Amino acid sequence: MKSRLDSVRKIYGRLKKNRLAVVGLWIIIILVITAVFAPLIAPYDPNEQDLLSSLEGPSLAHPMGVDFFGRDVFSRVIWGARVSLTISLVAVAISAVVGTILGSLAGFYGSVLDEVIMRIMDVFLAIPSILLAIAIVAVLGPRTSNLILAVSVSTIPEFSRIARSAVLVEKNKEYIEAARAIGESRLSILFRYALPNSMVPIIVQASLRMATAILSVSGLGFLGLGVQPPTPEWGTDLSLARTYLEIAPHAGIFPGIAIFLSVIGFNFLGDGLNEALNPKLKDR
Repeated sequence: MKSRLDSVRKIYGRLKKNRLAVVGLWIIIILVITAVFAPLIAPYDPNEQDLLSSLEGPSLAHPMGVDFFGRDVFSRVIWGARVSLTISLVAVAISAVVGTILGSLAGFYGSVLDEVIMRIMDVFLAIPSILLAIAIVAVLGPRTSNLILAVSVSTIPEFSRIARSAVLVEKNKEYIEAARAIGESRLSILFRYALPNSMVPIIVQASLRMATAILSVSGLGFLGLGVQPPTPEWGTDLSLARTYLEIAPHAGIFPGIAIFLSVIGFNFLGDGLNEALNPKLKDR
């Protein structure tokens, strides 16, 4: 336990040296706090309408102004953080688990299993992830569960290829040979030894994929295939505001800034984690 804590401290120490990673970490912390405490932070009900104040600009009462339906943009951005982050987190978690298992099995067992799994992944990789997500949602319908499925399926191949590469590096090392020598089963060796030692690139990929997932969720919402109104979601709100950008740009600017900051935050953190977990990269 002590050695693990020491390892975490060392990783955090290396992470702190990367200023952009620290900025990304703070952005994510603020986003998570905002999402968790949205009911306490948002000054208004995100769906409460006041048509008399439609498209009013930022003011003391409404720091980010109001949209066409008289809804407080600040409250909708706050609640949108909860919706966007939750969907993205669940989608990335599913794709990470499924992709890691498939990729590690392919890399460790090789042979026919490797060929079958990786050729299937190649088929998915041949289709741009956003187009695959659009196709899935278009067929199944714009429900939250279908949105999660679409984003996760489009991300599984990336995790599977990274997991396969990492396990291939580990499978021929001496500690794996030692485990084989004492009679452990191949499945036990994979999940007890090879896979835990292959998690670094998978963790980095998960952070970077969160940024992609947020973009995908927002993009699908912008196209009308994501979270449906009146549920507050950044991409959906941006789509609703595009008609009035000339007379009320605030209605689209602030959801756009929220998307931008969240994507930048996860990208900065992912790059920082890559350096912190792989300190030799800085020496190259």
